[in-house]
Order: sequence, then C-alpha cells, then structure tokens
Amino acid sequence: NNIPETRDNCLAYFVSRVRDKLHIVLCMSPVGDSLRIRCRQFPSLINCTTIDWFHGWPEAALVSVAERFLGELELPSEDVRKSVVRMCGFVHRSIEETSGRFFQELRRRVYTTPKSYLDLINLYMSMLKGLQDIVEIKSDRMKVGVRKLEETNNIVEGLRGELFKLEPVLKQKSIETEALLIDVAQQSQEASVVAAKVGAEEAIVGKQAAETAAVAADAQKDLDRALPALESAKKALSSLSKADITEVKSFTNPPTAVRIVMEAVCVLLGEKEAW
Repeated sequence: NNIPETRDNCLAYFVSRVRDKLHIVLCMSPVGDSLRIRCRQFPSLINCTTIDWFHGWPEAALVSVAERFLGELELPSEDVRKSVVRMCGFVHRSIEETSGRFFQELRRRVYTTPKSYLDLINLYMSMLKGLQDIVEIKSDRMKVGVRKLEETNNIVEGLRGELFKLEPVLKQKSIETEALLIDVAQQSQEASVVAAKVGAEEAIVGKQAAETAAVAADAQKDLDRALPALESAKKALSSLSKADITEVKSFTNPPTAVRIVMEAVCVLLGEKEAW
C-alpha cells in the first residue's frame, strides 16, 4: 500500500488487525459486588463490549445440558440415564426455590447460577467415576478370587482322585502296620521276659561269682600257707637218697607219720594204699 515499513507503522497495522480479528469472551457472574466493582474500575467493559445477559435456564435447557454431559456415561440403562437427568434438574430448581424462601426469612441471598448447575453435574460424574473405579477394582478382585477358587477346586479334585486310587494301598499298609505293631509288642513282651530272666541269672551268676571269688581267696590263702611246706617237702625230697628209700621199705611197721605220708602219696598216684 506504499506505506513505509517503519516501527510506528507496523505497530499501527498490528493494532488495527487485532481490533478487527481478535474476539475476547469474558464470562462474569452477577453474584455479589464483584461485577459492579469491575465495571466502575474499567468503564470499557460497558462502553467497548457487547453485553449478553443470561438469565436462569429454563427446564428444557437444564434437561438438554444434563443430557449432553451425561450422554457419554456408562449407566445400567437408558431409563437410569433419564432418571439422573430429571434428578439434576429437580435438585437445581429445588435449590432456587429454597434460596427464595431463605432470602424472605433471613434476608440473605444464596445464588444458584448455571455454573452451580454445571458443578452439580460434574460432581455427580466425578463421584460416579470414583464409585465405578472402586466397583471395577472389587470386581477384578472377585474374578481373581473366583479363578483361584476354581484352580483350587481342580487341584482338590485331582488330589481326591489320587487319594481314591491310593486308598486300597493305604488300607493294606494300615493292616501291615497294625500287624507289625502287634509283632513288635509281642517281641517287646518276650524281650521283657528274657530281660527279667537275664537279670535273675545275672544275680545268680553274680552271687556264684562272689562265692567263687571267696572260695578262690580261701584256696589262695590255703595255698599261700601250704607253699612253704611244699617248698620244704621239695627240699626234703631232693635230699632223699636211695639208702633212705631202702630203709623206709625195710620198715615192717613204720612210724605213724611215715605211714600217713605214704598213704597220701599212693592216693595221689592212684596206687594201692596197703603197706
């Protein structure tokens, strides 16, 4: 357009384009004094804007908005969906009526705006989503539990079949075990009897051993006493000569001591005792 591309010209062109193309939508609630204060602080909100004042939504609008937001929810049936839509509209209208009575009685206003209605719908959707998640988690747990029960039931059935097959073997083993227990009890009883006999015989043998030891001790004492005499006899025997023996044989009536000794020797040698 033959306009020099200076800094000021570019800025002016940009501002004109923004004014022509940029559209800003400001949504403000008339509740309270906030809107009044903003309009006083910024008069352009009234002078340079087009104001669209939205009054309370009629019944058809409430139903349409609820159907729009609740249309994508997973509900049990279409009748349930329609009931929820009617419930949302009923709650919103009930709050409006109650707010009017509240103002008449207490002179205090409670505002219910379309935003409140949208918050109600979003709250319902959020609560429904949370409950559906909880139900889904519990359902998954139930499915896992049922699957585990089925697996356990199959295992139990298999074990029951194996137990049925092993039942005859177990009965036979039980009979053999009972017979073995009876045999062991009998052998234990016999062993007890034998142990009693052995104990009695041990007592007798012990007594006999004690008596034998006593006899052996007495014999040892006698032997100890006889050994000196034996040694003396051996020495005396070694000192005997053939002449002494001839002299003894010549005795017609030997002395008593000689006769007794000779008879004892004959007894030991198994010879006749006659002189």
